[in-house]
Amino acid sequence: MRTLKPRILLALSLGLVLRAAGDAQAPAITSWSSPDALKTWVEGRDDGNPPAAQAMSDAGGSFLRITPATQVVLEMPGLSATSDLSSLPILIDPTATNAVKVRIRHNAAFRVFGGYWLHRGTAFDGESYDRVPFFDSQSLPGDGQWHDLVFRFSDSPFVAPGGIVAISFGFLNPQFQDLFAIQAQGDQTSPTAYVDLASIDLISVAETLPQPTIGSFQPARGRHLAPVTIHGSGFAQPAARNRVFFGDSDESAEIVSGDASTLVVDAAAASGPITVLVPGGGRAVSAGAFALLGPPSELRIAGGDHQTGPVGVALQPLSVTLVDFKGSGLPGETIQFQVVSGAGTLSTVQAVTDDSGLATVTLTPTHAGLVQVAASAAGVGSVTLTAVGVP
Repeated sequence: MRTLKPRILLALSLGLVLRAAGDAQAPAITSWSSPDALKTWVEGRDDGNPPAAQAMSDAGGSFLRITPATQVVLEMPGLSATSDLSSLPILIDPTATNAVKVRIRHNAAFRVFGGYWLHRGTAFDGESYDRVPFFDSQSLPGDGQWHDLVFRFSDSPFVAPGGIVAISFGFLNPQFQDLFAIQAQGDQTSPTAYVDLASIDLISVAETLPQPTIGSFQPARGRHLAPVTIHGSGFAQPAARNRVFFGDSDESAEIVSGDASTLVVDAAAASGPITVLVPGGGRAVSAGAFALLGPPSELRIAGGDHQTGPVGVALQPLSVTLVDFKGSGLPGETIQFQVVSGAGTLSTVQAVTDDSGLATVTLTPTHAGLVQVAASAAGVGSVTLTAVGVP
């Protein structure tokens, strides 16, 4: 039995057993509605003790009652014995169905927390739960009435719906704050709380899937984790439902903010075109490539050195370039300027490098003679530019 994250109070992993690829004899199961059928999904908790799952009925029909509603796992029979999904002959047919509907009721207020689609090749460990796609949270009012929770395959922005083999999600007390203490979770969940399951169905719902485009991004070059703004259209909302990749990196960039036409992300550790994936499998790839820059390596004199000019008159700009180990200019870096010898005034004591890594300052000699100006950047030392003021 795999171990779910301790923050999940009630985790449901609904393995969706459909027609295996290439196996015409395998029956397609699209609905589970009898208490006995639903009961086959009930597995043990992390402590090895299965919750009570009792077949019941009322005026509305039959259902499966799970109590206490603390840490409960519902899983496809046999799935828990497998360490990953790569070899399972299970496919969901996206042409016949595009969502899962769970008919459920609670006698206490709960909210759905930490939901994930599980994909073929996903390993059952804590790290995989951080990597696989998620779906939007939904809430149950705890009014004792039946509610339908619908989770669409298109909430997964990674792979095609045909690769989905299971769904996992949890229910928590809406006032719950501590996401890591199992004991606190139990303390805040009434021992009389229960969850009733009436059915699990694969269904088809009408939807229009977004098709994103990338028009431009800025800057064209930047350091690892530096902010990059992507302009386009059709991005998913909320912004966290997008996945952004740089070059051939398989690490999704962290999304800082965004809306349907703009995403601000922290640049990942790779150069190359930018790819945006949205729920439903839509993708956009930038026409241009982002250039990942290394840390500052050298400060070079670019222009204005060894000038001569009259006292009291501004000279031509003094300029330096900050580069990485490949010689690429580093934008957005601060350069300090200081008169270290002679007499003169500077237009500024610090400047920020432009897109090419260039920073400039203007010197005005105030007395005749040699003037030396030091330019420095953190971690790379300084260079000295000279000028001569004449009467």
